[in-house]
Amino acid sequence: MSNAATTVSSGHDSLPFVPQKHKAETKVTPIHSVTILPDSDTFGRDVTDCPDRYMDPRITDKPQLGAKTEWYYIQTHLHGAMSTNKSGDPSHTVIVCLFRQAADIELDSKTREHNWAVVYATLDWKTRKYNTYSKVPSNLPKHLLKSLQGKHTGLSKAIQSMLEAGPNCKDVPLFIPDDLLSSPVQVHQHDKGVGPALHLEWDNGAILFGENGSYHLKVPEIELEIQVHATKPVMLHGHDGETLNDKTGAMFYYSWPRTLGAGVYKGEAVTGTAWVDHEYSLAGEETKEQPAALGYGWNWISLVSIVKDMEVCITQVLDGKEVLEQYVLYYDEFGQRHQLTEFTLTSSEPWESGHTFQNFDTCWKLGIPSLNVNLEIVSVTQNQEFQTWLRMPSFYEGAVRFSGTWQGAPINGFGAMELVKGTDMSKSMEQILENATSVVRQELEAWIPSSIRPGHFKHITRVHFDPYEEEKIQQNIVDGFYMLNDRGGKNWRPMLFGAAVGIVGGNANDWRSFLVLPELIHTASLIIDDIEDDSDTRRGGPCVHKVIGAPTAINAGCAMYFWGETIIRDNEALSDSQRRDIYAMYFEMMRVGHAGQGLDIAGMSMDNLPSIQDAERMLARVINLHRCKSGIPASFCGFVGAIVGGGTPKQIEALGAYVQNLGIAFQIRDDVLDVLGKVKGKSAADDLYNHKITYPVAKMFTLDHPDREKWFGYWQGHNVPALVDALKSSGTLDKCNEDIEYWVRKEWDLIDALTPNSFSKALLSLFAEFLISHHY
Repeated sequence: MSNAATTVSSGHDSLPFVPQKHKAETKVTPIHSVTILPDSDTFGRDVTDCPDRYMDPRITDKPQLGAKTEWYYIQTHLHGAMSTNKSGDPSHTVIVCLFRQAADIELDSKTREHNWAVVYATLDWKTRKYNTYSKVPSNLPKHLLKSLQGKHTGLSKAIQSMLEAGPNCKDVPLFIPDDLLSSPVQVHQHDKGVGPALHLEWDNGAILFGENGSYHLKVPEIELEIQVHATKPVMLHGHDGETLNDKTGAMFYYSWPRTLGAGVYKGEAVTGTAWVDHEYSLAGEETKEQPAALGYGWNWISLVSIVKDMEVCITQVLDGKEVLEQYVLYYDEFGQRHQLTEFTLTSSEPWESGHTFQNFDTCWKLGIPSLNVNLEIVSVTQNQEFQTWLRMPSFYEGAVRFSGTWQGAPINGFGAMELVKGTDMSKSMEQILENATSVVRQELEAWIPSSIRPGHFKHITRVHFDPYEEEKIQQNIVDGFYMLNDRGGKNWRPMLFGAAVGIVGGNANDWRSFLVLPELIHTASLIIDDIEDDSDTRRGGPCVHKVIGAPTAINAGCAMYFWGETIIRDNEALSDSQRRDIYAMYFEMMRVGHAGQGLDIAGMSMDNLPSIQDAERMLARVINLHRCKSGIPASFCGFVGAIVGGGTPKQIEALGAYVQNLGIAFQIRDDVLDVLGKVKGKSAADDLYNHKITYPVAKMFTLDHPDREKWFGYWQGHNVPALVDALKSSGTLDKCNEDIEYWVRKEWDLIDALTPNSFSKALLSLFAEFLISHHY
């Protein structure tokens, strides 16, 4: 490779294929309105220095503005220029993708609006720090709404309602985590034979410039400027470059799988290798439909060998769980292209996001029996989730390393993967809560090992214990906790913590350990409550104290109240003021919770038929009880989530107050479902059989109804079936549902005004609707 091809300069003159006079003959096309002329050069120039069978006019770097969708993708794996270990792992992986979609799909229109977006992902291999950046056009919400038309379930409904309403305040961004492009993407269209086929500029100085495997990429925002030059021929995917060859999804797709690169990243001279893709949709029989590929999911993995001069691409295109297309494409050491469809790709080690509660696999085994190939491919770090409105709620994009055998010989190297789920936004709250449970269990194992981990108890207590002592602590504290926790739970509190982090612009994956806190406290409180209430069963099994004895259960429950404090103590990302604030809220929540339990133990009696005014006071006490035992513990999640997410004081206060309302609404819903016999692990009307004044009972006696005396007779006579019938026939349960909606709606307008639109906001809204309408 020539020096000119690897030297980074402030202009483009160093590129070997750029004539000096090209600047005077450049046409700049603003991307908001591109005119497609009938006699335009649709496909551009041929590719040079490639075998004859790749001389396909469709292999062109020129933007295919006649195509409905198109993207350019560059992944770079970089070493410091002075590094002496360039045959090992890279120091950095940087991924840059420019994506274009035609907003106007009327093919007979000469003027078409194009929406360009750019995304960047960076990974520091040493620190495992992963960062994402996304820039989108301001009209993205309008086009998202169009794509959601006709979808009225789950998240799609929540997102659709949010987009239709738009932001309620000019003081917050339109939506997060994406930023708006600060300047529109410009396509520079050079005269044929003058200048390179590809010349894009965007965002005040970013540029992608070049052709035929030689490119100059500059992205000031991530401090990257690099030039790359192909050392292998172009790689055609699918059938002679065509993938998804059906009437709705055909794409043309080619790659430059190995290019040598040199430049500067974050102020340091770097060298490395890059993989460059260009893909665009082909005209099919359809005339007004977007390419079906936009709704598909895919697993895509690219591998670059260190020990062999080989590159491998693994592709699976998915429609739900159905594999529409799959292939392994590779260049061997002699530069020969091979493609096959008979292989196995087995995924494992799922990772659940604490931010979107999506799950992604992080390890894959590739088997090709016909070639004696067995590879293990592993994500460099688990958290490589990319959240963006471009592909709601997120996709998985980042670096991998691999090792194994190829045709029986050892092989290893690195690469990149992109895992994209189909655009099914019909997820219900039950599915999201199920995924939240998986996240919590992953983190619980880290902070409260289910089996003895040497030194763990010393870390918790700062006291040394010998193996015998560790065994007894495990048996008498940890095992009792897991006895109840393993029976499941709704895990709505951790989900609300994640939503609170995200709604103010943070990422809950940076604070995953905090997802454990609410469930530690909740599980511990249930263990203690069951002893104080002398209960026999919980969550479909015997209460913990019925198995291990009351003294041991009391100690286990109380220990767990303090176990979680170490999560706050050990988190180095917290500032001193944040840690103090969270400590104060933690202990305030514990004091309030115990005050509420004191009220619950004392209970309320109804020895005489209450007046309506007395019943209203009784109902207010039930609400206050729910505030202490459910609302305030829930609000801790809202407060802390907003604090660590970087919220403003107004946002923190508003989220804490609103999540408290959701906690109260949840407990009212639980009381209603107890009457209906729809609480998992409990018998129908269990609270009524225990003669407990719940929200529906107190509410019923606030009604001015001629049967009030009869109802009191049912209560006094412990006639639970008749009391349940009265609660239903009197309209009490409907009144309770109205109250739930009141608590759910209360102060939502303030949250809506103080926070930008986001997936986390949609989650919060979906949970609110779940409390109003859903019966689990």
